[in-house]
Amino acid sequence: MKKKEPVPPAGGSLDETIIKALKEDEGFRREYLNDLLHEQDVKLIALSLRPLVVALGGIGKLSKETGMGRESLYKSLSGKVRPDFPTLIKIINFAGYDFSVDKKRSGKTKSLSFAQ
Repeated sequence: MKKKEPVPPAGGSLDETIIKALKEDEGFRREYLNDLLHEQDVKLIALSLRPLVVALGGIGKLSKETGMGRESLYKSLSGKVRPDFPTLIKIINFAGYDFSVDKKRSGKTKSLSFAQ
């Protein structure tokens, strides 16, 4: 029997699909960021911010707008190092959001959010 090859999502790879959605859909972009707040691993958060940066113009644009070095940004978004909090805030601001904290409602765990 012939082995079937996996079929990629319509329109390209999963990464391409996510980047396209982050670029075109404000609601998806906001939910993507809010979902990252539940992640405990800062390296994984940084790695997950990379598709957002690509969708919004790439590392070069991020570097120009934040004044941060490209090499530093590549390292911060690699998932191999733990970026500092100011770097993460600059990336979030680059995306057009503020980091905000809301009082936890009883029974609900979602207490942090990104506001535009």
